[in-house]
Amino acid sequence: MNRKGFLFTIFTLLMLVSLVFISIAYVNWYSSYKSNLVVDLSNAHKISYIVDDIASDVFELFDFDEITITRGSGLIYMQFNDLFNTSRNYSVSLDGYEEFIEDTYGSEVGAVIDLEDLEYSFAIPGYNITSYQDGPDYYVVTDRPDLIIGVNLTMTVFNVSKWTNSIEPADDGEPNPLIQVTVYDKNGATLLDAASRQNPEQNNPRFSVNFLTGDDLDIYFENDPQDGSLHINYDYDFIVHDLTYTLVDLNETIAFGAEGSVYVDPRISDIVHYGEIVGFEG
Repeated sequence: MNRKGFLFTIFTLLMLVSLVFISIAYVNWYSSYKSNLVVDLSNAHKISYIVDDIASDVFELFDFDEITITRGSGLIYMQFNDLFNTSRNYSVSLDGYEEFIEDTYGSEVGAVIDLEDLEYSFAIPGYNITSYQDGPDYYVVTDRPDLIIGVNLTMTVFNVSKWTNSIEPADDGEPNPLIQVTVYDKNGATLLDAASRQNPEQNNPRFSVNFLTGDDLDIYFENDPQDGSLHINYDYDFIVHDLTYTLVDLNETIAFGAEGSVYVDPRISDIVHYGEIVGFEG
């Protein structure tokens, strides 16, 4: 019996020693886990800050920082202020900004940053709306022209030539969306103030302002590159002060993002970010 008691005591001691070592190992692992978790969370917050900072800068650089989204009575109103200014060279500004972010800013925050495919363009995925410049042409395109209730456009042109006349297209009647266009010259004189219902799913007659030089400002819906393409064409500088789209509200979250993506690697962690630049959600 004494021998059995001795063996039982030895076995119990070995079990206790094993439990002690297991406990120590667990404490060490948990301490390391918490430390790594804190580092990872810290880096995640750091990446989030960097991406938000870049998004804010890009939207300000492109004059995309003034956007208002309102809802009411089953409609959604997307208003863009000072949306597009052809007198600004966005490509040169963007090249300089990319170099600053990838070199100076990245070095200061201790991260590898790569801005890819950035261009003067924005997208609203929920409504498949995109906007972009192509030479003297500016487009706002949507895959859902059936959702358009109305469009209000206010702009200024900086033509030094005297204007001769303006043209308002014939009205297509209801239920087509109401398109309201107001155009001012650089001195604030009204060159065109017109409203007409137009079918966004076909080529339309144009809201036009004509000048002595033979140059024209044309605003119209067309089906190129697709149905629902609002097209502004002009050979001189202009600025869009206000562009408001009134659409059927799909009750979806609106994400408004600049075209392009940002890659951020904080160097000290495996956490990375690669995705589009989102400047607004609501």
